[in-house]
Amino acid sequence: MIGKKKIEKIKKHIEEVKNRSGEPPVLPEYEITFGLTGKQWKKYQKWRKAKTKKDGELYVGAIGGAYSFCFTPTGIGEMVTVRAADGEVLDLTDYDAW
Repeated sequence: MIGKKKIEKIKKHIEEVKNRSGEPPVLPEYEITFGLTGKQWKKYQKWRKAKTKKDGELYVGAIGGAYSFCFTPTGIGEMVTVRAADGEVLDLTDYDAW
């Protein structure tokens, strides 16, 4: 049997839900960060220097953005790739850590 306090609590919750008028609940904010290991950073720098030496620095205008880093968490590890503005892609995934 449900007690009087429990019934009052349920009624109060129902009223709170009604008063929200369909607004989504406010969820807590979480900060998610990704990073590179020293080994991955060195591999990226070596690749970028080789590209610069071969083709010159990529021109992408005043705001930059010549290189996009993509971090993809999976169930077994994190995939990391870098895409240059010219379409070339470098895989920085540390498969030994999987």
